[in-house]
Amino acid sequence: MEERGLAAYVVPSSDPHQSEYPPDHWKLREWLSGFAGSAGTVVVTGAAAGLWTDFRYYLEAESTLRGTGIVLFRLGVPDVPDYPAWLAAELETGSRVGFDAECFSVTAARSLEEALSPRGIELVPGDDLVGMLWTDRPPRPRRPVFVHDERFAGQSRGEKLSALRGTMKEADADYHLISTLDDIAWLLNIRGSDVSYNPVALAHLVVEPAGAVLHTDEERLAADVHTELDAAGVRVRPYAEAGATVAAIPDGSRIILSPQQASVAMRGRLRPGVRVIERANPSSEAKAQKSPAVLGQLRGVMVRDGVAMVRFLQWLSSRVGHEPITELTAENQLRRFRAEGEHFVSESFRTISAY
Repeated sequence: MEERGLAAYVVPSSDPHQSEYPPDHWKLREWLSGFAGSAGTVVVTGAAAGLWTDFRYYLEAESTLRGTGIVLFRLGVPDVPDYPAWLAAELETGSRVGFDAECFSVTAARSLEEALSPRGIELVPGDDLVGMLWTDRPPRPRRPVFVHDERFAGQSRGEKLSALRGTMKEADADYHLISTLDDIAWLLNIRGSDVSYNPVALAHLVVEPAGAVLHTDEERLAADVHTELDAAGVRVRPYAEAGATVAAIPDGSRIILSPQQASVAMRGRLRPGVRVIERANPSSEAKAQKSPAVLGQLRGVMVRDGVAMVRFLQWLSSRVGHEPITELTAENQLRRFRAEGEHFVSESFRTISAY
C-alpha cells in the first residue's frame, strides 16, 4: 500500500465472477482476516483494519477476530457505518483508496466512489495486493466440465443462444459479455464443480452475432463437451485470455454488460469507441422463467426433500426430552435421512448455526 501511495485498501468477498461463494483461490478476505463467512468486507488502512459483516455472522466474526487487531463492524446495528462511510470519515482529503479491479463489480466501485469523491478521496482500481502476500495460495480450480443433458435443461444451448441473440438484436447490441458462472452454465447447458454448493465451472463468455467464445481451461473439457459446444458455434479459448478477447472488440461496436455482474477490470479493457449498454444479463431473466422440464425436476427434488424433512421432524419430536440433542446431532440425522432418499439433496450453503 505504501509503495502505491494508498491510504486504504478494500478486500471484498467476491471473485472475478462476482460469486457469493468463490473458489479457495479467491478467498482473499478469509486468508487475510481468518473470517470464513460468506459475506464480509475487510478494509485496511495504515493504522487500522476492520471487518464488516451482517447479523448471521456476528458471533463467528467476534470469535475469529479476537486478538487479531481487526475491528468488527456489525452491519445493521444502529450507528454502525458501512465501510464507504467509515472511509469517508476516517481518511484525509487527497487520500487514495485501492482495490483489486478483477474482484470488484462496476456497481460496487461506483457506490464507493460516490461516498468518497465528495471528500476529495480518490478511488484507485489496481492489483491484487493480498494475493501477492499469499505464498501458499491454492491454484485456480480446473475440475472437469460436463454436459447438462437437454432432457433436464428443457432447451438446447442453440435455442438459448438464439433467444439471447434476439434480445441483443432488440437492444441493437453486437456483443454480450457474461462473467457470472450460473448464467454461463445455464446458457451453454454445462456444469462443473469449481465452486462449493454450486454446480458451475470458472469461465467468461463473449457472445457474438453468429458465435461465442468460452474462456475456460480447455484441458478439462472432454471430447463430447467440445463436440457439443462446436455444434452450437461456441469456440473455446484459455481462461486467461478473456481480457484479450474483450479488448479486441472493435470500436463502433455495442456491447451488453451488466454493471452488477461485470468487474471493473473487464469494463476497463473495452476500447474507448465501444458503446456499453448497461443492463442485467438477459440470461438471468431467461433462466428465471422455468421450462416445464425444469419445473418437473424442481418438484421432484422438493418431494424427495420433503419426505426427508417429515422423517426428520418425526424423529426429533419423538426424542426431545428423552435424549440429548444438539444442533450437530440434529443436522447429522437430517443428512442421513436425505442420503437415504432416491437422490441425495445437497445444501445450497454452509451451515450457519451460531445465531
